[in-house]
Amino acid sequence: MHYQMRRPSGGIIELASCYSIGLYHLSPILRQFRLDHADIEIRVRYGSIDHAHMAVINNEVDLGLVCYPRRLQGLAADLFRNERLLLVCHPQHPLAERSMIEIQELAEQKFIAWQEIQYSPFLKRIPKHRQHLFKPVYEFNEVEMVKRMVEMNEGIAILPESTVQSEIAGQQLVALLFENGGHTEPLAVIYRKQRKLTPAMTNFIKALKKPALPAIQYQQPSTPFLSSVSNRVNCQLQA
Repeated sequence: MHYQMRRPSGGIIELASCYSIGLYHLSPILRQFRLDHADIEIRVRYGSIDHAHMAVINNEVDLGLVCYPRRLQGLAADLFRNERLLLVCHPQHPLAERSMIEIQELAEQKFIAWQEIQYSPFLKRIPKHRQHLFKPVYEFNEVEMVKRMVEMNEGIAILPESTVQSEIAGQQLVALLFENGGHTEPLAVIYRKQRKLTPAMTNFIKALKKPALPAIQYQQPSTPFLSSVSNRVNCQLQA
């Protein structure tokens, strides 16, 4: 007797996600979407931002989830969220006593870079004759490696807010806002312009655009120094 697997009645979505969205955003979205659309199957593959772009361009997947979407021929990008960027440092770093900072003040600091931040518009606005002052001492393509180095007090980093919330709550890291604000990381769903979006894909894109969950409420630590740091971070993440 031969058994044939039944295709979901609502269709299948093949999805490619970059690591940072997959780790810090996708799980609750998928969980709710599968509750609301039990007849739709979503298959997810994870990789770098470049791999997610290429998977879409090569027609290997239906949709891609990326930060800093590239402007590539034949590719459509639909922004679903702007995530705030924070400066993060070790609690004993001299900057940890600050609540806010301007990007110009970071010249000649020891930077630990997440490679994707190089696409951030506000970093591109640094004059060319000063860009050498912002060269990283370490550079990684994974957010987790950047955080581990900052936790060792090897330098400072600029990272998306969602990627550091647990470390802030656990007091391994301190976060500072930028003075003039507006420093965000664009998150987008990408697809081929020639692709006709199915109802399942359209529903998933709508799910991506739903408001994010409120920021986590953190407990106050016992020591006065860490208490002031935590109070400041709570205000930052709730702003």
